[in-house]
Amino acid sequence: MYVPKELYGAQDMHDGDSYSSTEFNPKNKQPSPTNPFGNPPLPKSSSIDQKWIHYLTLTYNSSVIQTYNMADYGATMDGFVRFYHEHFMPHYGISNHSGAAGWNATNSLFTTFFGINDVRRCTDQPLTKDDCSEIFESLFTIYGFLLEQLYTTGARNFLILNIPPLDLMPFSRKWGHPVPPRAVSDWNARLAYLASNLTHAHPAATVFQFDTHALFTKVIDDPKSYPQTAIYKNTTDNCEEYKAASKKKDFDEVCGMELENYLWHDALHPTTAVHEAMAAQVAQMLEGVHGGKGSNKKKGG
Repeated sequence: MYVPKELYGAQDMHDGDSYSSTEFNPKNKQPSPTNPFGNPPLPKSSSIDQKWIHYLTLTYNSSVIQTYNMADYGATMDGFVRFYHEHFMPHYGISNHSGAAGWNATNSLFTTFFGINDVRRCTDQPLTKDDCSEIFESLFTIYGFLLEQLYTTGARNFLILNIPPLDLMPFSRKWGHPVPPRAVSDWNARLAYLASNLTHAHPAATVFQFDTHALFTKVIDDPKSYPQTAIYKNTTDNCEEYKAASKKKDFDEVCGMELENYLWHDALHPTTAVHEAMAAQVAQMLEGVHGGKGSNKKKGG
């Protein structure tokens, strides 16, 4: 995780879903300066499996970062509950922070990237697909409570990412699982309100909000919006023959171009170039922490 060297130290605690997961197991080898993710081994540079958190930790940073990435495939808000009670508190949440991570209020950044699967599940159910407000209300009560618990444990620096435009993804547009844009907007609006409440309740906290939705929308509309994504030639569809592909340069004649030229690896997950663009933009936002004194809320995207 990028953390400005002058302000922070070297610890990132992250939780989220498949857009972030690196399959870290807190019971196995821990992150270190020479092995910033701990476990499992890092993907090769030619791999399609490189994600924004890889780029942010390894490339777009100004200091040595150790990332404790407890994101999990398919995670919903229930995953945040498990993160806190089953992974964070037993391994890293002791009151004096003298465990393996050695984190404290000034050398740590807590990141959360949730909502993709929560919104998908709600809008895929006949009884709730047209109105997720009641479900979202319950989920954000949990979200807010857990952020408060992290603050109580000692967290002071937060990075909160909203969700991309699910309604523009192939699984929504072409695969029979339409996600109403209003559901995505509702989730992201609630998230912005939650972040704002956190800063107002705790002036000692610094909360960064990253607009994943805006970044993906820009790339879909114009892949040349960012230098990292200029390689894309198709930003609306995925090629099914590439679902099991593992390398950027993989080529299938049916698809007509290499995998790295597609924004979408499958109907829901993007290829690595947009992850790199995302990392670069997050880093730029975090680097701006020295500006805007007097406000403890930072936005980017």
